[in-house]
Amino acid sequence: MADGPERASASAGLIGALLFACGSALAAPAYRPTHGSEILWDRYGVAHVDAKSVPDLFFGFGWARASG
Repeated sequence: MADGPERASASAGLIGALLFACGSALAAPAYRPTHGSEILWDRYGVAHVDAKSVPDLFFGFGWARASG
């Protein structure tokens, strides 16, 4: 049986693989805004978010900040 660095490396690899598998299994599905929510940019580059709900508003705001 391996002792020392080899065993620690194998343990770290196993723990990493388990965390990756569990994390991807528990991940929430991608958010989809309600149909009818939109982002419009005016001629000055200012984003205007027209949202149908508060979560849609925050999603639109985040999208506009990331895009511009």
